[in-house]
Amino acid sequence: MPLPTLFNWQPTRDSLHLASQVISAVRAEVTPPLPNAMRLSLNVIPEGLSTGPLPFGGDLALDFTDLSIAYRQPGETPVRLSLKGHTQWSLTGAVLGLLAEEGHDVPLDRDKLADQTPLHIDAHTSEEYADALFSVFTAAARFRARLFGPQSPVVVWPHGFDLSFLWFAGTGSDEHQDKHMNFGFSPGSAGFERPYLYAYASPNPAGLADIPLPVLAHVNTQPWTGIVVHYDDLVNTNDSEAMIEALYSEIYQAVSPLLV
Repeated sequence: MPLPTLFNWQPTRDSLHLASQVISAVRAEVTPPLPNAMRLSLNVIPEGLSTGPLPFGGDLALDFTDLSIAYRQPGETPVRLSLKGHTQWSLTGAVLGLLAEEGHDVPLDRDKLADQTPLHIDAHTSEEYADALFSVFTAAARFRARLFGPQSPVVVWPHGFDLSFLWFAGTGSDEHQDKHMNFGFSPGSAGFERPYLYAYASPNPAGLADIPLPVLAHVNTQPWTGIVVHYDDLVNTNDSEAMIEALYSEIYQAVSPLLV
């Protein structure tokens, strides 16, 4: 299936971003530290995002398709909380209240989730983004499965709302000190109004600007150095997942030798 166009979707994107930070904050509060700050991340699911299993059981899922947050426990009917009528601040209180009713008191600092902008989510656009995100996730996961060496999971980071995973060039797996590449997808960020695929290497290798890249890819230098593929150049592709997987693979083949 072609990727959705995602035009005029900024209010929906920004509201889903704010909601994702709520369930991520719960996960971070109750989960022990993990390598590369993984406890701050969220898992991609077909309908949106999930905290993954929480230490007290069950998970929290942000459902892009029915505009809710659900507390789900195996074998039980999910308890759902509608996003409608909420701000990030009020949604945080509602989620904490829902968990308390289920017997789980989470001592979350609500001042870190104090945005008072009313959530404005178009149902059709939100569902389209669930499809787009899961398509990119599937392509990234297939590409990742063909790599050798230490890797991180493919996850979404609620700080920037981007999807990414790390591949390490050696035997180490610490992003702060070991050579690695990051492959990702952003719904938009500073300097980029529209969504894009990205990849970068750390440390930034010499000669990056001189290597041959796929036709749709180019080297970006501001506000960060890496490789970018614009989402809008992919929306008319019939097999978008195969195209994205191939782009990641070609970028990897071009850049990874620079880290040796």
